[in-house]
Amino acid sequence: MAEHFAEIKPIPYQAISGGGVATAMKSTTRSKAVEVLAPNILRTQRLVLRPLRASDRDQFLHMVDVSRAQLERWVRPHREGESDVALFERQLKMCEEGDRRGLAFRRVAMLDDGRLAGCFNLNSISRGIICEADFTWWMSSELTGAGLATEAAEAMIEFALLAHPNGLGLHRIQAAIHPSNARSIKMASKLRLRKQDGATVSILMDEQWEAHELYSRTITG
Repeated sequence: MAEHFAEIKPIPYQAISGGGVATAMKSTTRSKAVEVLAPNILRTQRLVLRPLRASDRDQFLHMVDVSRAQLERWVRPHREGESDVALFERQLKMCEEGDRRGLAFRRVAMLDDGRLAGCFNLNSISRGIICEADFTWWMSSELTGAGLATEAAEAMIEFALLAHPNGLGLHRIQAAIHPSNARSIKMASKLRLRKQDGATVSILMDEQWEAHELYSRTITG
């Protein structure tokens, strides 16, 4: 999905007081539970999901470099003519802006050894008659195949659907996936993101508009 901010005023995130575990959420991934740490940092069995930091610059650039082919095929995070450094600076600003305004919840996944593993983003958060967000993600090509992306994505979705103030209090998460992206489609199934029959969105890919199918997970009540 395109990364942008909707012009609405949502309920801002409420930082959880103290430094301990605020709540634990059951997960269907390899992680047995998802811990929500202050302030809005998520912990799974193998990962910490936290905001991007200026000190992450070198690791972020390395992730982009080793994942370039995958990114150019499926994600295309760069704007036209944008360098990797400029991409990092923009992503850092978007993370800070999203948290400040409550319009996005953008996190990087970090392994216990300190390496960055990927980026997981809840964008265009809206709260009103419909409480929803667009979900995008990408994983370092060096770390695919171990279930880490599914583990991180499940934590993000569980947090998004957890009632406010411990979570984002959203009711619906949607992701746009290209019909030939078999790996992401398989991951969507594991995340219980269901394909919406006939629902598509066009995304500019390599100077061509390509239809992506919409997958969503919704809660009621």
